[in-house]
Amino acid sequence: MNTSLIPAFRFVFTSFEKFFTRVHIISKNNTPTLILHEKSTLNYLIIGRSLSSAANSEETEESNENCSNSNNKVIEIELNEQDLIESFVKGSGNGGQKINTTSNCVDLRHIPTGIRVQCQQTRSLQQNRSIARKIMIQKLDNYFNGDLSKSAVKGDRIKKREAKRRKRAKEKYGNKQSEPTDDTESSS
Repeated sequence: MNTSLIPAFRFVFTSFEKFFTRVHIISKNNTPTLILHEKSTLNYLIIGRSLSSAANSEETEESNENCSNSNNKVIEIELNEQDLIESFVKGSGNGGQKINTTSNCVDLRHIPTGIRVQCQQTRSLQQNRSIARKIMIQKLDNYFNGDLSKSAVKGDRIKKREAKRRKRAKEKYGNKQSEPTDDTESSS
């Protein structure tokens, strides 16, 4: 980032989580604080609250706390067509000659993150395009939200349900499976 463009600003660097670096640009003249999130080639610019002076450390600490709390929120993922490179390649696998001769396999790349999706679930190009975009949204959700993504939350729910089911079965039936193995070990 070129600091010569904004000579009147003081930069305070703080790091949160594994994906973002936050840069607070605090002005001297009651203008809003700017928060810049940087992740490789992604740049997001968010206008924050205004601070009365850069010397007031309590207010800068409060703004840092507010930023760390905002990291616990889920980022809503939206696809911009400008960020995507879409190409169509010939398919392979089951489906006969139609699959092998037509370019109905969708290769979708997200430029800022470098995530790549290939989809050839159906013989229809239009269906494959929509399915590839849904898969891309899921992958971006996992990339940006991590443990708070929809698939991670769903996986946690399934794990809890399975653990609860195993616990109920253990309470109801006990360890009957381990009893015969104990008898066979003692008789040997």
